[in-house]
Amino acid sequence: MTLKDSYSPLEVDLHYKVIPEGGLIERWAVVRNLGQVHLDIRGRIDSD
Repeated sequence: MTLKDSYSPLEVDLHYKVIPEGGLIERWAVVRNLGQVHLDIRGRIDSD
């Protein structure tokens, strides 16, 4: 799944992987800056 920001040239790909043996779902995100300006990402997203 790809999310696109309306105001800045950012895209985030959300990935999910099912691991049936352990009854788990692995997930991760890839953030892409499609613009020319350097952006700092501060903070993090936890699954709490």
